[in-house]
Amino acid sequence: MSETIINALVELTMSVVFLLISTVVIPTVFAWLKSKTENEKMKAVIGDIEKTAQTSVDMIEQTMVKQFKADGEWDIKTQKQVLEAAVSEVVENLTASTVKYLQSENTNIRDIATRYIESYIASKKLPELTLIEE
Repeated sequence: MSETIINALVELTMSVVFLLISTVVIPTVFAWLKSKTENEKMKAVIGDIEKTAQTSVDMIEQTMVKQFKADGEWDIKTQKQVLEAAVSEVVENLTASTVKYLQSENTNIRDIATRYIESYIASKKLPELTLIEE
């Protein structure tokens, strides 16, 4: 009789443990893994956009901007033309996985490229900070 009670308690305990694992632990682990994966995807997308914007701006600066300035044609019209060329350059050179991710999030790729380009240009104009030793 006591062996039957012990077996029933063991089965009940195991059932409760398995229930907790299947309803609490496993979903929590899956949610954590999913968020980790999404964060890694987002980091890769941001890194791709940043690097592509930087290299595109640097390339266009050495070609179009330099030439417009040398010809004395650097004005608001040519600045807009250069920005449009930079945006096109970024959009054309993003990785397929970045484009796919941005499209899945309904993100306007040209708008985000413009923001990263303008941000990079602004950061290039900031004076470098130097530490003053006392």
